Amino acid sequence: MPRTSCPARRAARAASHSGSWYTNVPGELADQISTWMDAARGEHPSSPDTKAIIAPHAGYAYSGRTMAYAYTSLPDPDTISTIFILGPSHHFYSDKCHISQCSEVWV
Repeated sequence: MPRTSCPARRAARAASHSGSWYTNVPGELADQISTWMDAARGEHPSSPDTKAIIAPHAGYAYSGRTMAYAYTSLPDPDTISTIFILGPSHHFYSDKCHISQCSEVWV
């Protein structure tokens, strides 16, 4: 399995596309995400029965609103114990599943 850019001791991978696929200005990014999430919450309530979502991950200018609809369909965050993210590699072909050594724990 190829090594990721995230050593096992580090909690989260660096934001490698900051400034290209989305803004690298933290306040601007927070405002954009809040705007999309607020709009989605107003039109699409969450569901306690949602077990999985499929969300795009393209540049936020292209997919931010759609991502917000996907994420707002999730139940209350306090009821979620595990999040598993499955995604493609954009850097190499593989017919196997590769597990990131990165992890994030929210308390």
